Amino acid sequence: MKTFAIFFLLVLTSFSLSSQICDDDEKLAVITLLTDIYANETSWNIADGQGVVIASGENFQNSTTYIDSICIPAAACLTFTVEDSFGDGIFAPGYIKMELDGIELFNISAFKSSSSVTFDCSPGQSCVDAIMISEETVTFKPEGEWYKFIPDENGLYKVSTCDDVVCDTKLWIYDDCNDILIAEGHEGTTFYGDDGDCGLQAEISGVMLGGDEYYIRVRSDANCQGDMLEISYLGPITGCTNPAACNYNPLATIDDGSCDIDGIDCPKPDLLMDVGALRNSMVIRKETNNDECLINEGCMRGYGERDIINFRTVIANVGDADYFIGRPEENPDQFDYDNCHNHYHYGGYAEYVLYDEYGQYIPIGFKNGFCVIDLTCPSQDMYQYSCNYMGISAGCVDIYDEYLACQWIDITDVPDGNYTFVTRVNWDNAPDALGQIEKDTVNNWAQVCINLDRSSGNLTMDIVDDCEPYLDCLGNLYGKAEVDCKGDCNGSALRGDIDGDGSLSDSDRGLYADQALEHVAATNCSDLNADGKITVYDVAMLTDCMLFGDDHVHIDGTAAHDHCTFPAGIYNSTTPAQFEISEVTADYFTIAMRNSASDILAYQFEISGVEIVSMDNLVDQFTAELMIKSNNTNNLLVMSESNSFIAKNASYGEVLRVYYTAPDAPDVCIEVIEVVNAKYEQIDASENIICASLEGLSTSDFSIDDIKVYPNPFKNQTMIQMQVSDQYQIKLYDTSGRIVRTDSFSGDHFTFRKNDLPEGVFFLTVTSDNVAYRSRLIVQ
Repeated sequence: MKTFAIFFLLVLTSFSLSSQICDDDEKLAVITLLTDIYANETSWNIADGQGVVIASGENFQNSTTYIDSICIPAAACLTFTVEDSFGDGIFAPGYIKMELDGIELFNISAFKSSSSVTFDCSPGQSCVDAIMISEETVTFKPEGEWYKFIPDENGLYKVSTCDDVVCDTKLWIYDDCNDILIAEGHEGTTFYGDDGDCGLQAEISGVMLGGDEYYIRVRSDANCQGDMLEISYLGPITGCTNPAACNYNPLATIDDGSCDIDGIDCPKPDLLMDVGALRNSMVIRKETNNDECLINEGCMRGYGERDIINFRTVIANVGDADYFIGRPEENPDQFDYDNCHNHYHYGGYAEYVLYDEYGQYIPIGFKNGFCVIDLTCPSQDMYQYSCNYMGISAGCVDIYDEYLACQWIDITDVPDGNYTFVTRVNWDNAPDALGQIEKDTVNNWAQVCINLDRSSGNLTMDIVDDCEPYLDCLGNLYGKAEVDCKGDCNGSALRGDIDGDGSLSDSDRGLYADQALEHVAATNCSDLNADGKITVYDVAMLTDCMLFGDDHVHIDGTAAHDHCTFPAGIYNSTTPAQFEISEVTADYFTIAMRNSASDILAYQFEISGVEIVSMDNLVDQFTAELMIKSNNTNNLLVMSESNSFIAKNASYGEVLRVYYTAPDAPDVCIEVIEVVNAKYEQIDASENIICASLEGLSTSDFSIDDIKVYPNPFKNQTMIQMQVSDQYQIKLYDTSGRIVRTDSFSGDHFTFRKNDLPEGVFFLTVTSDNVAYRSRLIVQ
């Protein structure tokens, strides 16, 4: 068979692709893509049954038609996937379609992050085409096959390739086919088996629930022939079936007479964090992050190249009772669904934290727990728990290998120095789903002391031997007392609580906005992103905390994370925003923004060259309720209070009109202080200062001293006296920028009468072909 040929053709007019000829054992696939104005967000690929990509397309240009002609194997089971990095599909009239030997297979435009179509699959070649089997022995192909198995009853089952197989095999078992993650390890699986007790062959034993669907993927070396897969029922689970007993076993279907109703000397689970596995697996490496999912989970603290420490987490149940969690859907308050791994995360399981040499918590860690399972047990008949029915049997071990996603801490922004790295599990000794409390929590901690050093030009990590066990600021071993933002041990000061009432509220938010506008110096308790200043980003992060707290469910399904642990903040240089001054008149100027890669939540400017009178939000769907100008600066802050946003726009769109007075320079200039996207990330503004000319709006031979308004303030009427006779237009604005009166006159003076004007402060403009005069007018 010849090598696959992929041609990327820019098509301006339609033409025939009949000249593309494939071999007899191939088919011609023609992919037609009409991109939308966000073409760079679209990509596609074709992958085989093992997830190996054989063709792909990306880096497209806006609103252009592309046609890719590809010869693919005729007998292969393949999956076509189109993805949109922003998560909003392809805007109409854009689309992507695929024709196979001239017959249209699909036409897709309306999807979110991705859409997939599997085609040309024989039975067993894909999850959706899995072969239904019962308890039996079947022969599978070396390249791998899929099987669907539905147990008749709850019990312990064994899936094995150990009999009559002499080559290397692997087993994966999933609980559904939706958004399945095809990986070499156990990510995304319900059960996983590799190199079992019988050698290179794989064997899985575990509890399966009657009536549930299980999808089994099996693969072996290419040289194997006649591989056998065996599924067998090992028997029911025995134990205490009385929920009132302290040793109740929810998996048991046969009572063994062991129920302890009185609770005397009842067995308890006891989780242990393996410090040796942690210490021996720690290694520094670099990882490039472009995945916002890793940001959401707390695995990464930023985008681009990051310095991380990889490590292995081994959690053993050394107690004499199972640590039971159960089904995610039966205990939804304990779980969050995670789109990164396509399964549930168990809250409060494993946490990775870093302390400095003074015992102060460094906010770079995160919580893990995508599955709590029996991954290693002393014998095959002890395996019980899986990703869809979680727990750790007494005597068994759960393992998070160092090669798994998120098995690291991001130390990119951690200064050189000495630190204590801690992995801990169930450190608060919270009860499991059965209400069982662990025997103790001292062994729930594992710590390794490290030194970080960049003096050589490269980051190095040395493990410090014989470091003392972690003591909190009260001197308690593995205690929870920490120094608060004021430096008080176990103090009550809350970072972000500017008004000091013990909570984060709208009052604090308003004070943050004032401080951002007034350039108030940051303190340890007020600086929410530790950048040494108070800006709109601090306001945004406080808003994020107030809206979402520490355990909300994400709308897009990504795992919940704490939005109220400070200092925090993410800088995203991959989604810049550009600004321009699109219009300048004698009364106002208009600011336009191009934000082609992200929705915008907030921005902050410094205005120079004029005095700000008021401003108008020009984006209807952007509810800019917090829209503030300080009284003594030209610092301007615009932000949504209701979590609305300015939708991404590939071209410049007008966002703000600023009314001004008293120009004191030839140009009006905007300095972009901060821009925050709808994901509460600080983003780049590619041009930090933008200016526009005020020339032509006033003349050098006619000064402000040549115009007089008196009296001012006034009660009934005032006189506007001009030095030069001309045709003039008068406009009066209220403090919100709304025009409340217009007048015209000829000559060199005008009597301005109060009439029905209310008392208050207004802004007056007097303009002609040669003059632009602005002043504050006070009506009493």
